Amino acid sequence: MIHLKDKLTTITCGSLSVTDFLISIKQIADELTALGAPPSDADLLVYATRGLGPVYKELITTIRTRDSVVPFKELFDQIINHETFLLNNDKHNSDPHPPTAHLAKHSLSSYRTPKPTFPSPALGFLPTPVVAHK
Repeated sequence: MIHLKDKLTTITCGSLSVTDFLISIKQIADELTALGAPPSDADLLVYATRGLGPVYKELITTIRTRDSVVPFKELFDQIINHETFLLNNDKHNSDPHPPTAHLAKHSLSSYRTPKPTFPSPALGFLPTPVVAHK
């Protein structure tokens, strides 16, 4: 019996799914009940909320600050509902095409007036002068 109580006090969600974690707690509680030492709902609440990760912080705070102890069945349902909410929220927040920004650099040369296209004086050609006729 002490082994089961110790197991109950040290159980954590770890790599288990939340459902498997809660089922493990329920199985240990059922074994203790069969041995004549059923854990209280308050004990199960403490063990279950202690073993959850920080993702469940808000839910744990809400459950632990209630005036009355949450029965394990209700606790189980609330934690599973919260897990579903978290999974759906992650799906909505993980866009396969996140927003991007494209940086464009403009040089000042693109805003200058264009240079004349007549032949260069370096090649020996001079521009034809424009003569005004009177």
